[in-house]
Amino acid sequence: MPDRHSVLRARTAVDVFAEVRFGLQRLDPPGIDMTTLTRLSAIAAMAAAAAVALAASAAAAPQDAVFLDRLQKVGITSSNPYATVHGGYDVCRQLDLGTPHSQIVGFVLSDNPDLDWDSAADYVVLANMTYCPPV
Repeated sequence: MPDRHSVLRARTAVDVFAEVRFGLQRLDPPGIDMTTLTRLSAIAAMAAAAAVALAASAAAAPQDAVFLDRLQKVGITSSNPYATVHGGYDVCRQLDLGTPHSQIVGFVLSDNPDLDWDSAADYVVLANMTYCPPV
């Protein structure tokens, strides 16, 4: 019968991962306790999640900056850039649903009472040009 350490050496990384992931009992490798292994796994998972989040926000930022710049060039300023960008994405969702452009302009006007009809129409057109994929 093999001893404890020879059984441990015969295990693959997949076996060890499965046991740790699903909480099964396993033999601890010599010199590494489960607390350290768990902490290292958690740190690796957080680092991977942060890298994905940063990559996604870095990819979106230039497009958002272009949208805000286009709005500023036609005289539309915003005190809340996040809400302005979010509204641009809402324009695309409404267009995807088949909502008429004039009705979307009405939505923009109701959300932004400081805008006039022409400015709201400009907002819809610029959001469409910036965020909506061509049909």
